[in-house]
Amino acid sequence: MSNRNKAFELQERLQENGVSDSSLLEFLINNYLGGSQALEAMEAALVEFGLEEEDEDEDDDNYDEYDDDDRFGEMI
Repeated sequence: MSNRNKAFELQERLQENGVSDSSLLEFLINNYLGGSQALEAMEAALVEFGLEEEDEDEDDDNYDEYDDDDRFGEMI
């Protein structure tokens, strides 16, 4: 079984034991994603669920700046 499938099984177990989707999402964003990863995931979710159009002209010229919330030191 792949790690992703194991993660889905654990998600199901958490949900069956009363952990809400929003609590689980907040836990993952606050504890396991760096700032830039969290932002990228939330922007992708907006597009996926039709709340925002995908921006094809997005400029990622901010390579010299670090995200203060990004404890993993990834560049934005």
